[in-house]
Amino acid sequence: MNARLRPLGATLMMLLAATPLWADGPGGFTTEPLASDGVLYSVNQITGELITIDPNTAAIGVVGPTGFNFVEGLTYHAPSDSLLAVDNDSDQLIAINRHTGAGVAVGPIGHDFVFGLTYSEHDDTLYAVDTLANDLLTLDPGTGEASFFGPAVYDFVGGLTDNPETGTLYGVDYGNDRVFTVAFNDMGMIFIAPILDVPDTSMQGIAFDSTTGDLFAISEEVGPEDLLRIDPLTDAVGVVGQLESVSLASLAFVPHTVPEPAAGMLALLGLFAGATRTGRTR
Repeated sequence: MNARLRPLGATLMMLLAATPLWADGPGGFTTEPLASDGVLYSVNQITGELITIDPNTAAIGVVGPTGFNFVEGLTYHAPSDSLLAVDNDSDQLIAINRHTGAGVAVGPIGHDFVFGLTYSEHDDTLYAVDTLANDLLTLDPGTGEASFFGPAVYDFVGGLTDNPETGTLYGVDYGNDRVFTVAFNDMGMIFIAPILDVPDTSMQGIAFDSTTGDLFAISEEVGPEDLLRIDPLTDAVGVVGQLESVSLASLAFVPHTVPEPAAGMLALLGLFAGATRTGRTR
């Protein structure tokens, strides 16, 4: 290489190393996507800490300990401005203060291995998936009580999220590296259809970005975990970056601008006040 070009080449290599791989994956992004105006949350299953993930860079920040270790199915509950999740150690619904990380038990779900969880603002319903029974459930956000809603079709749903405007649910099939949709008609019938295969990713945890219309997912393939960005309309897939944390099996998106909590749901926030958590045995 010409000596005068070497500094330029080195600079380009540094930029490429720091730039998300938007052309990666099937139908990769041809241009850099819109900047996300929100934050992603997850829970480290080893430390039990609530963490934030920058959807534009994959940078991680620690919020605080939740008090629970086997957290799955994280979702943002807009009416109470809190996070809801499933603790698969005690099989109960938990609520997490997204500003401090403090978690508190809401109530038993009555199902084992609930891995997918999402609150749909569109129909004010908390959905979950029992991966052992392959059932789609609805949960009472105030008690954790579960009700059967319909078959989930796929064997291992590693995550669930929703489009708050349309009510369409998105899920990831962990075993087959697949993104799928769940839609309902006026009669309550369920329509489940695959929309995209993302080979060699073992996706677990998915979140819909309401500010861009894209999906984010965690790739748990052997090696460091990656944050993926997926355009559900074009099938474009990109790697935002490596996640400097391990054992992340849940994902939730919260826009930077959120509505004030509904007055009727402030009672859920009261669960955090003075709450203490009793010991658990596996």
